Amino acid sequence: MANEFDEFSKALATKSVSRRQSMQLLGAALASSIFAPFGLRNASAGGPDPCRTFCNQCPKWQRQQCLATCRACVQASGRICGTCSGFDCCHDSEGCCGRTCCGDLETCCGVYCADLASDLNNCGACGNRCPPYPGIEGYAVCHAGACKYFICPPDTDYLSDMLNCGSCGSVCPPPYVCDAGVCKGSGGGDGGF
Repeated sequence: MANEFDEFSKALATKSVSRRQSMQLLGAALASSIFAPFGLRNASAGGPDPCRTFCNQCPKWQRQQCLATCRACVQASGRICGTCSGFDCCHDSEGCCGRTCCGDLETCCGVYCADLASDLNNCGACGNRCPPYPGIEGYAVCHAGACKYFICPPDTDYLSDMLNCGSCGSVCPPPYVCDAGVCKGSGGGDGGF
């Protein structure tokens, strides 16, 4: 503030200032003295606020919550990921994928974070779905990025085996039992799922 008044005083003392220049200098000095207590600064001094830029795309009723979440994320050395309808705070080496952050071992497949080493629908590459085993005596898995099949022993009883109920690999969790190839509740009625 004092700097602008000093410049104005010096310019007037030299008498080489036009009326227009003196009014511009006086205006700058007055504006500085009025707005300085409020902490307002020139917009170009700090650059655009990335949180405000992101959150201004949201409906008005959502902006304050968005700004609070975004600023907390940035303060924690993160970066915001997503859209107004859903966002997440990514940290370190996490990558943005749709509305969420993918971890180190995950790959963004469209808007879904997939572990290409074990995901049946994205095995080894995005969209590479492991076809199901053709029958009840086996099932597909994605292991180390390759589709593989596990086959049950030939003597498996798919009608009562708790680990292979109805088909190979279909496990009945407690308290269910395998009854006629269907997982059912052990407490009487049909609690199948």
